[in-house]
Amino acid sequence: MVGAAVPDSDAVAVTLQYRWFDAGTVKGKDARGEQFTQDHAGGNFSVGLRFRFYIGLSGCGMA
Repeated sequence: MVGAAVPDSDAVAVTLQYRWFDAGTVKGKDARGEQFTQDHAGGNFSVGLRFRFYIGLSGCGMA
């Protein structure tokens, strides 16, 4: 997996990520009892927004 976050402001960042998944080769029997072999692998891209929330303590006497 590889990714990056680019700040847009102090509270928002744009994120981009690529993930590769490889489960290898699966061998088994189907519902009819017949043998099968299947390779499972793939990748995906995701784009998102990351938000930072500031929680102030000044109103509760702890600041």
